[in-house]
Amino acid sequence: MIQVKADAAATVLGCLREVGLDLCSHIVGAPLADQHIRIRSGSAVLLEKPRIELQRAWSETSYRMQALRDNPDCARQAFDALEDPHDPGLHAHLTFDPGENVAAPYVGRRPSPRRHPARAGAST
Repeated sequence: MIQVKADAAATVLGCLREVGLDLCSHIVGAPLADQHIRIRSGSAVLLEKPRIELQRAWSETSYRMQALRDNPDCARQAFDALEDPHDPGLHAHLTFDPGENVAAPYVGRRPSPRRHPARAGAST
């Protein structure tokens, strides 16, 4: 299962069709603002649960292993953070432009290191 933006769905389905996966590729849902997961068959609702409840059930085994392996308090904090619907999870706030070539100002500024004088005439 993959999630793509709605305006990219036709392109993604086209790519899957090109590689012979069209018969097993289907749009099965869309994100909803109410943070619930609903699985339907026609008009019948087969499952409806809060996303947080299902995510915690999915993550509980990993949490328990992490609590044994790492600091149990940190593991519990991470597991409890799943209850916050506004928690973005792991993310990075960059304070720099990753597209910038940071080496550019330094390239070609100085000549290459000189060879050691005692080794300059040495032969192997």
